[in-house]
Amino acid sequence: FLTMKRLAYIVMIWLGFACEDPLQVKLDEGSTLLVVDAFLNNTTATQTIRLKYSSPYFSNQPNSMPADAKVKIIHVRSGQVYDFKYQSNGAYEFEPTELVGFNAMNDVYTLQIELAGKVYLAETSLSRSAGIDSIGFSKIPPSFSQPTVNGVRYACRLWAKDSTGKTNDYYWIKTLRNDTLFQDVSDLNLSIDGTNGEVPLSEGPPNAFTPPSVFLAFKSYLPKDRCRVEIHSISKNCYLFLLQARNQISNGGLFAQTPENVRTNLVTPKGAVYKAVGWFNIAAISTASIQIP
Repeated sequence: FLTMKRLAYIVMIWLGFACEDPLQVKLDEGSTLLVVDAFLNNTTATQTIRLKYSSPYFSNQPNSMPADAKVKIIHVRSGQVYDFKYQSNGAYEFEPTELVGFNAMNDVYTLQIELAGKVYLAETSLSRSAGIDSIGFSKIPPSFSQPTVNGVRYACRLWAKDSTGKTNDYYWIKTLRNDTLFQDVSDLNLSIDGTNGEVPLSEGPPNAFTPPSVFLAFKSYLPKDRCRVEIHSISKNCYLFLLQARNQISNGGLFAQTPENVRTNLVTPKGAVYKAVGWFNIAAISTASIQIP
């Protein structure tokens, strides 16, 4: 979802100047960073970790990508090692099976990236996802803002339940139309316990998801379209990372805040040439879909 270019942008500090007379200002380009995109899941789909080097903020040149890194994930409890093989364009891949994959609930996994003689580390654990009851749809009535829209359009709504218990749950709700993921920054649908905030911990029946998360990024659908939803479990720190990244990417306008470095769970080894940024998360996924008639 978060492109490497955007992620590289928001971890840099830049300056803006405005005055009546044009000035030629030399900006500090900053150090080159190792940008890590390691969002994995517990399915048997190909798992991919992407590595790229950052480029200066105003550069229009493509990012360079390390092809000589050694990338692996270790299941801490069992010691099982999963090696990721380099493919192309900074992508390192692993092919899981029904028996070999990232499916040990609540267990800790360690990411190791060996590059230029240094080992970068990150840890995460697999958290539970939510239960999906169904996806509903309804016609969108004409509005004053769009009175001349031709044809019938539909809105979809998610019906899901968050499990109660001793821990709060954090989710990244992804929506697809006809297998195309909505991935603009405005489509980043994050939820805590199915709501906008932490629900008090208690034992009892599951809590129903509430708006605005259930409105699935407020997208519309035409007849014969298919709506698919994936609820990805994320850690609390991953939730805060994505929230901060979204705020920084969309930061602008009259009331824009001062840009800031976005958090990371990658640990850069002492003496490394490149500081690592990005995030490592393994998600449990719940999914459902519906075909509009």
